[in-house]
Amino acid sequence: MIAMMKISEVKPVSVGTCDRCRKLPRALKEWQAYKDLRKTIDDFNATCPLLEMMASKSMQPRHWDRISQITGHVFDVDADNFLLRNLMMAPLLQNSEDIEVRNRLRLESPWDVISL
Repeated sequence: MIAMMKISEVKPVSVGTCDRCRKLPRALKEWQAYKDLRKTIDDFNATCPLLEMMASKSMQPRHWDRISQITGHVFDVDADNFLLRNLMMAPLLQNSEDIEVRNRLRLESPWDVISL
């Protein structure tokens, strides 16, 4: 379940994998498989802040509904088999700016907007 996910434990593994990729011989870095792997790792690392936000205990069903509207992907977060894989199938990275903006707006109080 998403609430049990600890991005703080996943991210170092991803960063370590990225570091190992950088240390590969230069000739391998020309291969399409290397380029695809590197893009996948970079995309995952860029998605980690969103995943941290989504793993927050403060996420309510209305927040998931909003993210579903933005991404066009349905999230069944109450399912016992809801895994990180389910999140990664959604276009989170392509919509990250909208997701983050909406999350920030939701957190602002009316007093933050009014300047005295």
